[in-house]
Amino acid sequence: MKIKFCRQVNTKGNSEHQQSRALLSDDKIDNMHADLATENGTGVKQSDSLAENRDWHLYILRTADNRLYTGITTCIERRFKQHQSGSGAKALRNAGELILVYQIKTAGHSEALKMEYRIKQLTKAKKEKLVKDQPSIEQLTMLLNH
Repeated sequence: MKIKFCRQVNTKGNSEHQQSRALLSDDKIDNMHADLATENGTGVKQSDSLAENRDWHLYILRTADNRLYTGITTCIERRFKQHQSGSGAKALRNAGELILVYQIKTAGHSEALKMEYRIKQLTKAKKEKLVKDQPSIEQLTMLLNH
């Protein structure tokens, strides 16, 4: 399975606030963006527009005890390593070997969040079918909207 590589963050010349945000993981920033965002004059929060401009991916991991964990990220390789090292989601700490069983690029942060929520509402059997079928983004959208 192909894993997307992270892009490097250049903090040279950025304010102290921007540099400290660059040191945080993307997921922490995503969770905090509503609190940290400032208006940019267009009525759109600056961090929201930055989050939407990135490539967002939805992923599903299988744990050693056969649980399925769904998440979103801008960098699957980085996030997978965080989960494996125990510095990712608490639900995956001490979960043993993790296997990336599904990943898909979404249209943006908002779509990724909505899809993640909808997948988390599915039964285990429906999640297993999703992993087995490996639907395209169009098929997944149709599946989750019905």
